[in-house]
Amino acid sequence: MLIAFDCPSERSFAQGSTCDVVWDSTIQISQDSVLSIIPQIAVTGDTVHLLWFGFDTLGTITNDGILYSRSFNGGQSFSQQKVLSSADTVVNPGLIAAQQGYVYVVFSAVIDTFYGTAVTVSSDAGVNWTEVTPLRPNAFPRVIVAQDSNVYLHYYDQVTRSYGLVRSSDYGMTWSSNTTNTPPFTDVLPASDTLHAVGPVEGSFRKEVAYYFSTSFGRTWSFPEVLSQEDLAASLYPQLAADRRGKLYVAWNDTGSIVMRRSRNNGRSWIPEIKISQENKALFLDLAADNEFVTVVWESTLGGAAGIRLRSSNDFAASFCPIALPTTNTTATGPTLTIVNTQLHLVWSEEVNGHFEILYRRGTLIENPDIIERPPKAFALKQNYPNPFNGITRIRYDIPETTYVQLTIYNILGQAVSRLVNEVKLPGRYEALFSGSNFPTGVYFYQVRTTQFIETRKLVILR
Repeated sequence: MLIAFDCPSERSFAQGSTCDVVWDSTIQISQDSVLSIIPQIAVTGDTVHLLWFGFDTLGTITNDGILYSRSFNGGQSFSQQKVLSSADTVVNPGLIAAQQGYVYVVFSAVIDTFYGTAVTVSSDAGVNWTEVTPLRPNAFPRVIVAQDSNVYLHYYDQVTRSYGLVRSSDYGMTWSSNTTNTPPFTDVLPASDTLHAVGPVEGSFRKEVAYYFSTSFGRTWSFPEVLSQEDLAASLYPQLAADRRGKLYVAWNDTGSIVMRRSRNNGRSWIPEIKISQENKALFLDLAADNEFVTVVWESTLGGAAGIRLRSSNDFAASFCPIALPTTNTTATGPTLTIVNTQLHLVWSEEVNGHFEILYRRGTLIENPDIIERPPKAFALKQNYPNPFNGITRIRYDIPETTYVQLTIYNILGQAVSRLVNEVKLPGRYEALFSGSNFPTGVYFYQVRTTQFIETRKLVILR
């Protein structure tokens, strides 16, 4: 029998007394392009991947086009920038996705007689890359996401004026068309066996924000569920994020304000919208979530001066910390971010010494002390209790990431006598019950095994 601790109701949580972001120093990533813009970010574990477009307005710079840099130490330092495709072939800035050691970059390109979306893939965390190859003719890439071996590209076909989705199920080696008729998504998120998406939909008066989902790898999609209030004001630029508990967050721009709606049950129902920004000059935004943390970043033109603003929550977006300024440079633009555990990774573009450069900054989010059952930070197997025992004992173990788990009981000869767990587990703290009533007195061993972790402990059955 297995008992998994359920997460307490969100209503029992409150914003932590200290919820500010503890920032590291800003790092300049780009080096020699006259104009470095439209940064993108993807993070897997301690590897941070950055992508941007470098434009040479003077005709004297060699490093232009689709540029890339990575960090293998969680954003403490970055590699020298690398040109993935020169501006001679690139039509627009690129998009990036990463999963495990694979990294995928797509962009519009002209290659000989081909025009459309091209792709390059790295299978070693960005060290080496494949040649840029055509992927979809006449297509403008809108979103790329990855989960396990699956990669999804949402695109706009400039000939048919329709939206579609292509998928690779083998880490980007081959691609097939899932559908050539999807809504115009602005964000797509894979989560377990469901694809979640948001995008604009025609409302009664103006464009509104709609939520969609697919349980068929993107071949078919649900009818749109309108999340924004249907009124005379258009709702724009929706973004989507999810935490490890299946909570979904959607934020968008509504008449210059950033608003959000949340779902605590994987999109089946939605909590009424809340206002995130305290100003009416907010523009483009990005959104990220992990554990209890939810952070929104956006451009602002407040008072005629541009810049970026950031607001974080450490109670599942039930409340938010005061607005923070990651940079005081009023030329800052194009912010995008992601969160992994307690680390916030933020990248943007701003003017430095007369040139627009790419800046990166890492922040540490403060854990909420009222949230006890956050996912553990490391694998662990605890000592069973009671021990020795005559009846039932409890075995607890911690899983910090989604993985396949086996929990097995062995006798003194090393023979497996009972399998308590044999399935994929989400991050969490678990407890298994083991009954020794059918086993003779003696010493036994219990072992938890995953693809990354093995630990064995001793237990004693005593009559």
